[in-house]
Amino acid sequence: QTLLPETNADVENLLSSIEKLGNESGIEFLLFTPGQEKKHDFYASRMVNVRFQGTFHNLMRFFDHLSGLDRLVTLESVQLRPVSKSQFQGVSLQADCQLRIYRILSNQEMAAQGTT
Repeated sequence: QTLLPETNADVENLLSSIEKLGNESGIEFLLFTPGQEKKHDFYASRMVNVRFQGTFHNLMRFFDHLSGLDRLVTLESVQLRPVSKSQFQGVSLQADCQLRIYRILSNQEMAAQGTT
């Protein structure tokens, strides 16, 4: 339960943290679209479609930082494609990813679903 945000505000803070990690890793976000939340037995999940661009090393640095978050975030899919090549920075890649973030349901939400 400590890995799951408890409120929607916590989820929004997590989304901001993900964007900040990307910026610190040297990648540029081109798209950041959170989907609708889906409720399960004791948690809710939300897909986030993300498109960003950067060098291979910067992308891998971002994924490494993402794995070190103190919240549960899963990388559902990744598609990489080269977009440019620079003599100094190497190949720039564009990545389309789907992240899944999770939130624990409150007791009231579980009671409303009949899962308490």
